[in-house]
Amino acid sequence: SASKGDLSGRVTESMSGDLNDLKSVVNQSLEGIDSAVSEINQVMSKVSQGQFSQTIEVELAGDLNMLKQSVNHSIGQVNVAVTEINQVMNNAAHGDFTQRVAAKLPGDLGKLKSSVNQNASNLDLAIKEINTVMADVSMGQFSSRVELPLKGDLDALKTNLNHSMDTLQQAFKEIIAVMQTNEIGEFDDRVEVELSGDLSILKNAVNVTSQRIEDAITDINKVMSAVREGDFSLRVEAPLKGDLAKLKENVNISLNSLQHAITEIHEASDSLEQGELNNHIVAQYEGV
Repeated sequence: SASKGDLSGRVTESMSGDLNDLKSVVNQSLEGIDSAVSEINQVMSKVSQGQFSQTIEVELAGDLNMLKQSVNHSIGQVNVAVTEINQVMNNAAHGDFTQRVAAKLPGDLGKLKSSVNQNASNLDLAIKEINTVMADVSMGQFSSRVELPLKGDLDALKTNLNHSMDTLQQAFKEIIAVMQTNEIGEFDDRVEVELSGDLSILKNAVNVTSQRIEDAITDINKVMSAVREGDFSLRVEAPLKGDLAKLKENVNISLNSLQHAITEIHEASDSLEQGELNNHIVAQYEGV
């Protein structure tokens, strides 16, 4: 039976003397082997279910004891590795990427330890660098970039973040340039960079504002240049809004009044030249 893997059989024949001693030795050996194999099977069954806390407890001797020690040591190392890896992963799930697998592990377990620690380290460094970049953004600085060499989804995140920073930096650089140009009284500069979303709305708002101010000033300059040449017939025609519309209205009203006054003065002057003294300026004017 033992040769077929069945260790439950025993020598049951009645014997005496040395044969009885041999019988006892054989039965004890079979009992020890049977107990060892049975407990090893139980332990390995637990291992196959992902449970690494159970060990072989039966008292054994010789090679069986060495087998017991080897199995228990291996399971112990796997248990330590799994426990520490679970701690690292659990911390990572809660946003803490600082913990590492510290246990000394051999072979494939050592490789697994290195992989887990390397991944945790990459995540930790990436998040710290991204936090630094975003902290600079919160301070209005758009020059920082994620420089850490990354792979996979982290590299895609790095690429997207850096591209966003490039776009923000270029957008604000051009907007600031337009505003500084406006500040010195020149309104012909525009934001040219290609933008999307809210940045595109901001770009359009800045450009439309600059364009309307430029249109208003250009039109007013044209009108006032004509006035300087003695031509009071031109008016501000540019479509304007808000305070610019009020300015347009005031300029045009002033020109209307001025043109009307000059027309009346000319008519009165012409009448005087012809000896007619009954033509007077009747319109009401304010100021000087």
